[in-house]
Amino acid sequence: MSISWAFLLLEALLLAEVNVELMRKREPGEELHSQVLSLRTMADETMGPFGGLFTTVIYLMLSYTLLVAYISKSGEVLSVLLNVSNRTVADVVFTVGFGSLLCVGGAKMADSINQVLTVMLLGFFLLIVLGGGSIADWTGLEHVDWVVAPQTIPIILLALVYHDLTPVICAQLGGDIARIRISLVLGSLIPLAMFLSWDAVALCLTPLSGATDPINEIIRIGGPGPAFVVETFALLAVATSFIGTVLGLSEFLLEQLGKAQGLALEKLSIQRKTPSALSEWLDVNGPRALSFFLVLAPPLAASSLVTDAFFSASDLAGAYGMTSLYGVIPPIMAWSLLNSSHDIIEETSTVQNSKASQNTSLLGGRITLATIGACAVAVIAGQVALDLYPPALYTMIKLLQQFQVFQAHTYFGADNQINRHQ
Repeated sequence: MSISWAFLLLEALLLAEVNVELMRKREPGEELHSQVLSLRTMADETMGPFGGLFTTVIYLMLSYTLLVAYISKSGEVLSVLLNVSNRTVADVVFTVGFGSLLCVGGAKMADSINQVLTVMLLGFFLLIVLGGGSIADWTGLEHVDWVVAPQTIPIILLALVYHDLTPVICAQLGGDIARIRISLVLGSLIPLAMFLSWDAVALCLTPLSGATDPINEIIRIGGPGPAFVVETFALLAVATSFIGTVLGLSEFLLEQLGKAQGLALEKLSIQRKTPSALSEWLDVNGPRALSFFLVLAPPLAASSLVTDAFFSASDLAGAYGMTSLYGVIPPIMAWSLLNSSHDIIEETSTVQNSKASQNTSLLGGRITLATIGACAVAVIAGQVALDLYPPALYTMIKLLQQFQVFQAHTYFGADNQINRHQ
């Protein structure tokens, strides 16, 4: 998990570097430091129209798949907490409630809501970890099975991903690359620490076979009280992820609507203040309301129609969508940007040359970019092999496990012979 976190952090920093570099290349009159430079725009300017179209398709697929998963899980949990038999009603309450707040309040309200939910989330998380840790068998950490670890990589990457908010962070921090780096590093360390803590407790709560869900084990031992804590924590976790995904996707669609309708981007900024009169609000924020409708309506319908959509959507998003969009595309954009910057350097004067070098040196070398991209491709290839040829992979895993057992028998057999000789 720590390696996955480091990989995702490199990708996020790379994405931020590309975003800020493109912001710097804007003409002075465009003033986009307080505007969101979406992934589509970044891909258009670095990889051309085809790259922009490909990025858009992957981004939309990933975002909508994640929203289906979030809405499905939130409806499931909320129906239990509210004792509602119809899960679709819970889906609608969650989606319309949070969606309306985000649409009316914009990024400032989203930030305020997220801060409150995060504080509550941390509180419930501590209750779960401390409560689970008090009944855990910590000798479970002594058992390791690295053979099955690769199968968990897509879910780990999905759990730790936050890259859809990177363009929003770059805009809110005005393109200040130093502050952006600090925000990404510190912000990503918190969920990493939480996941590592929970993994340690979960591994010590379940038997070695792994057949028991650690959450169910806590509920079985603790009763109704821990059950409420666990369900509330799950709802808060989904809500915070939902807010980030909705905000990022709505700003992406908002930019596209602004381009299509010829609207000034200044009026569509996520930093704008809500007008007091309803008519004025509709005149100015009509495209924003439309973008939120386009963001929320399709996944809400899909979640209501498909039973148990959470796990299916999560597997699809983590294995292919997230790894393609935030693993493969950022190195390609950075590589293209380096090529274009190199061409500019050859054509400019010494002073401009120095300035361009300062901006592009932050993006990393080509070997680093190639390595990062190759790692992402390897994850996708491994998942494709797992999906298309599971019998062969399972056979390989069994052989590796038998080899481990053989090594253990050999070691202990030799150790026993040494003891007998002594």
